[in-house]
Amino acid sequence: MPHPSYCDRVDVKRCKAIYADICKTLKKGKLYRDPNFTAQQLAELLNINTRYIAAVVQLNTNDNFSNLLNSLRLAEAERMLRTKSDYSAEEIGLLSGFGSRQSFYRVFLKKYGITPRQFRQQCKAEKAEA
Repeated sequence: MPHPSYCDRVDVKRCKAIYADICKTLKKGKLYRDPNFTAQQLAELLNINTRYIAAVVQLNTNDNFSNLLNSLRLAEAERMLRTKSDYSAEEIGLLSGFGSRQSFYRVFLKKYGITPRQFRQQCKAEKAEA
């Protein structure tokens, strides 16, 4: 998390616009799919410094840049688990941008309370009932 005084220096009006640019840039190029993508790389693309990115993300999400990336990765993984039955859960985690099976399962379990495989099974069961 950025130092609180840095967050105090962020222009509130520009903060929302910059956050929108951050999200747009990450989603448009699906940059979150790169497990090695960093705030430094994003800063270079947007021509702003990493501390400003950290402060803007913190002010808009009450979270950090890594968790923002992971939330985008989880949304991608969830979509793929629902629609891409030809990929294993592990492959989907890697395709979504997680660096390892372990990190994918840990983050997924923390958010959903079940493993990706269990999530997929639930989705299949829901489709069968519909």
